[in-house]
Amino acid sequence: MEQNKDHYRTQHPYHVWDSLQMIPALIDDCLEGEVQSDIQKIGTDFQARGINKLIMLGRGSSYFAALAVESLFEKLTKIQSAAM
Repeated sequence: MEQNKDHYRTQHPYHVWDSLQMIPALIDDCLEGEVQSDIQKIGTDFQARGINKLIMLGRGSSYFAALAVESLFEKLTKIQSAAM
């Protein structure tokens, strides 16, 4: 079976790569607003309900997004977090 070479990218745009590169700036933007306090409220709610670990599941770009926020979530909520 012959592959159609028109479907292979050999130059920009690589949309997933661009999205991954935007994550640090997006996190910074989120922390400037109400998002930080919202995350802390979620952490307080989790602790009140006895939730002591957050496991974030993802594949592809959603996995990389989970990796990007796991330490941030843990820092803000004091709840053990893991991206898988």
